[in-house]
Amino acid sequence: MARPQNVTEWAEQVNRAAPLPGRPIEIMVVATFHFAQQDTTKVDVLSVQRQREIEQVAASLASFRPDKIFLERQPYYWQRRIDSTYKLYREGRWTLPRNEIFQLGYRIANALAHQRVYAADHAGFWLGDSVRRVATNLGQLAVLDGTAPQTLKAVHEIADDDVLLATGSISDVLRWLNDPEYLLRTQNNYFGRLARIGNDSVEVGPDLIAEWYRRNLKIYRTILDRLDYSERRIMVIIGGDHVPPLRHFFDSNVNFRTISAVPYIR
Repeated sequence: MARPQNVTEWAEQVNRAAPLPGRPIEIMVVATFHFAQQDTTKVDVLSVQRQREIEQVAASLASFRPDKIFLERQPYYWQRRIDSTYKLYREGRWTLPRNEIFQLGYRIANALAHQRVYAADHAGFWLGDSVRRVATNLGQLAVLDGTAPQTLKAVHEIADDDVLLATGSISDVLRWLNDPEYLLRTQNNYFGRLARIGNDSVEVGPDLIAEWYRRNLKIYRTILDRLDYSERRIMVIIGGDHVPPLRHFFDSNVNFRTISAVPYIR
């Protein structure tokens, strides 16, 4: 083979020798709030009205038609329980509890006649207490709390899930959680504030972010491990803060193409 004479010829030769996949797997990482968390107890997701809303959201997300659905649970502890409860649910012998992995994940999987849903979470360490202690000692609390110049408050510091649900439907809230601007604000909480906490001797803010990314990278690996690459589309249902790093990982893998959940939430 003749040696390429310039960068354009090199690029053409590389593309012929190692072409990108013609049909990458489409992945939708759906940001959600935690239906059973303490700040959602005032608005009962098991009420008749909220159940109607959840059924509608699940039906609209099912129109994406994923071949596999992944949920925010650790496989080692949860996969056997998920297998058994999902089977009972499909047989009409198990009532879905509050948690979104059941309310959304099981409903969507059942609508698509999936035989199984997959646990894909991983344990991690949260260094929030250490970050606050260091910020206090170094006079960086204004940065940490989002009141210093060039910092922004995170959405959850302004309005919790109960407040949002009191003024809108489940689909309204989920559309906002999956909006690109919301996800940018979520990510900014880490890189616009937490990354600044510490000094050359104590880099606790970056350590927190590194640990957060380590956890999400292991979630990403867990998902990859459960694919055989015959899938056309997959879906991950997970807390909103996980979405930016997971989308970054999948965007960095030529075998995948990330899809926004917003058009599928109605």
